[in-house]
Amino acid sequence: MKRYKNLLKTETIYTKMPMGWSVIKEALTAPIGYVWICNQESHFNGKRKQALLKL
Repeated sequence: MKRYKNLLKTETIYTKMPMGWSVIKEALTAPIGYVWICNQESHFNGKRKQALLKL
């Protein structure tokens, strides 16, 4: 993951899905072996968080 660090929008990587989060099915930019996840908040209220989940 070190070589992808500069390309990612986040530095948060989880190994287990946090409660209340879900996979972003439309996101296609995750490195191989990872998926993008989010906390299901709106883009417009400023509370949305994204991270990578290692599969």
